[in-house]
Amino acid sequence: MSNKQNVFISYHHDNDASNKNDTQYKEDFIKMHLLNEDISISTTLQEYDNKTSTVTVVLIGNDSWQKKYIDSEISFSLEQSINKSRSGLIGIVLPSYKEKMAQGAFPYYGQIKLENSSYCIDEKIIPERLSMNIKNGFVKIYDWSNNPSEVEKWIQEAYQRSINIEPEVS
Repeated sequence: MSNKQNVFISYHHDNDASNKNDTQYKEDFIKMHLLNEDISISTTLQEYDNKTSTVTVVLIGNDSWQKKYIDSEISFSLEQSINKSRSGLIGIVLPSYKEKMAQGAFPYYGQIKLENSSYCIDEKIIPERLSMNIKNGFVKIYDWSNNPSEVEKWIQEAYQRSINIEPEVS
């Protein structure tokens, strides 16, 4: 039996309706987990403050790395919160992300291999606090999945890492 996780979704609030954007993927993520009793999802800071998250999911799109509020949300997740525990943290690269590189199992220096695919991404174009915590094992980065069971497993593992690994917060 899994522990119930309170998941906060951090994403770029974009308005580009010409292509499927980060906001639409956030909606897909919520729909995918709507009936899952083991996951409760919040997407606004007001909900986040009222219901302390146990795991933060960062949806990584093309502009996520340069959004200060995403960095702030990651920072808040890494620090001790009201209930004296920090959130687990994962990144999920969206299908619309244009900088994925198929480099095989051994990425070049400065690239991060996604946990569930052969793709890599450039660590310079993901939020810096995610990148810092990949190296110490606190954060894992995944390619988007439409399989709710697989994503729930990632969330549960992130929660366990938050208990067992000390993140880098600065």
